[in-house]
Amino acid sequence: SSSSPASTLFSSVVHIFVPATDSSVYTSFGRGGVALISRSDTKTLLLYTATKSILAQLPISASFPITLTHPYLYFTAVDGKRWSIVFDDDELLKKLLAWYLSITGLVSSVFDVSVGVTSSPQIEEGNALLIGISIYSIDGNDIKIREEPDVKLRLSSKRHKYEWERHLFELRKSATRMISSSSTVILITVKKVRQRETESENRDIEPAKDTVSNPVSDPLPDPTTVSDDSTSSDNNILQRTAKLGKPMLGLAEIIPATVSLSAVDPSLERTEDAESKDFDLMQAVVTEESTVVQSTADQPATVPQPSYADFHRVVGLEMDRLQIRLESSFSRMIQESLAPIKDQLLRLEARQDEILQLLSDKKSNNDE
Repeated sequence: SSSSPASTLFSSVVHIFVPATDSSVYTSFGRGGVALISRSDTKTLLLYTATKSILAQLPISASFPITLTHPYLYFTAVDGKRWSIVFDDDELLKKLLAWYLSITGLVSSVFDVSVGVTSSPQIEEGNALLIGISIYSIDGNDIKIREEPDVKLRLSSKRHKYEWERHLFELRKSATRMISSSSTVILITVKKVRQRETESENRDIEPAKDTVSNPVSDPLPDPTTVSDDSTSSDNNILQRTAKLGKPMLGLAEIIPATVSLSAVDPSLERTEDAESKDFDLMQAVVTEESTVVQSTADQPATVPQPSYADFHRVVGLEMDRLQIRLESSFSRMIQESLAPIKDQLLRLEARQDEILQLLSDKKSNNDE
C-alpha cells in the first residue's frame, strides 16, 4: 500500500543542547535543525544535524509534553533522551509553540515567552491593564497571525469578560504569555500596568498640583526636585535608576550617592477626571514617569527591592544567547576567511600537477 507523502509544516535552524552525563546541566551540542513533519494524521517533530542526520523524534501529542524556560525549549524524545533547543528569533519560537498548542489543544499548557520587566511588581487584582492580543490560527500548512485591538480592563478574580483574564495574575509589565483557549491559540502581551491604590494611600498622597505650589518643607538629606525641561530627563533617569537598588558596574560614579530609595516615590498625578472609573491608561503612564512626590519625615517612602534572583537568571540567559551568537558569528567569519585560501591552495595543487606532468613528459622524451 502506498503511504501519503509527508509535508513540512515548520522548519528552522536551532542551537542544540544535551544534558551532561549524570547531571541536569545542559551543554552545547552544536547547531542543527528542527522540522515539524505531517504525514496522514500524525505530526512529528524532528531534530537533526547539519548533515541531515536524525537525532530525535517527538510525536506532537499530550503524551510527549514540551516545556519552555525562555529561551530554552525542553522535551524528551521517543527514545527517552532529553534535548533542549534555542531559536535565534523569538518569532520562530512562537510559531512552533502555536503549532504545538493548535495540534494538542492542551489548555493546561502555558508558555511564558517573555518574563517582562523583573523589577516591576506582579499584577494583582484591581490593577488596570492594557493588553495586546495576537491570534494564531492554522491555514493549510502555515500559521497565520492576526493582531487584535488592544484591550483595557481592570483585573478581577470574581468576574471575567474574557476567558484568558485568569492567566494575567502574577505577570509583570512587558510579559508575553501564549495559551490555548477555546481551540484558539492566543499570545497575551502586558503593555501597560496601573497599580491599584488603597484608600489609605489616597489620603496620604496629596494631589500633584498642591505639591508644586506648596513644596514639602520638612528637610531631607537631598530632596529630589523637578527642574526645567533641560534637566528633567536627567532627573528621571537618576530616579528610575535608583529604584533598581545598588548601582552596577560604572554607574556608581554617575549616580550621586545622595539619591536614595527613600527619597524617590513616583506616583500618579490625579486630576478630577482621573478619579472617575473611566481612566486613560496612556495618560497614567506618562504622569507616572513625569511626576515625583516628595516623601515626608513622618511618612518615608519605600520602594520594593528588585528580585536579584530573577535579575541574575535573566542576565544568565542573555549571556548564553550572546555566547551562542558569538560562536555562530565566529564560525561563519572563519569559514569566510578560509574560503579564498582554500581556493588558492586548490589552484596551486592543480598548477603543481601540471608542472610535474610536463617534467615527466620531458624526461620521457630525453630518454627516447
